[in-house]
Amino acid sequence: MILALVFALAAAFCSALNLITQHAASIAAPKREKGWRLALYLLRNPLWLIGWAAAAGTFAFQALALHNGPMSEVQPVLVSE
Repeated sequence: MILALVFALAAAFCSALNLITQHAASIAAPKREKGWRLALYLLRNPLWLIGWAAAAGTFAFQALALHNGPMSEVQPVLVSE
């Protein structure tokens, strides 16, 4: 049970990190970058890519948490992000 909560906390942290890094990268983009140019700019931005890695970590940790504990105890921790 403790392991499930540790994985759930790690998933919540990765989810928050994903939101923060991708938001910071997108608002730092030059104003002239719009549409496809913005997408290409973000794909080259390391902060945006860190957000993608954090999103992958979110899914992995959430799967591990749900594998090791019941949803009724893991889900409240996951939504805390």
